[in-house]
Amino acid sequence: YTFPVMIRAYGTYFFDGKTTVSDSSGDSELTGSGMKLGVGFTALPFLSVNLEYFTNTWDEIDGTALPGFEVTAKGYMLTLSIPLDI
Repeated sequence: YTFPVMIRAYGTYFFDGKTTVSDSSGDSELTGSGMKLGVGFTALPFLSVNLEYFTNTWDEIDGTALPGFEVTAKGYMLTLSIPLDI
């Protein structure tokens, strides 16, 4: 959503996220879901400063469900972007 004053808010939901982890026994693929929420401030017409929060949760390994166990990653990002109004 773009507010009337140089601020925009956005969100993304990841229905199917995948990542690969490696250890001494080989590579494994984790599958799960996640989301990202962000707020952007555009001070100049061609540059936006964004603060984003993300979380991902993986609850399957190599296609097998992990009952009662999940891997979670959470974090914040401060990013610069160039908005393209297409």
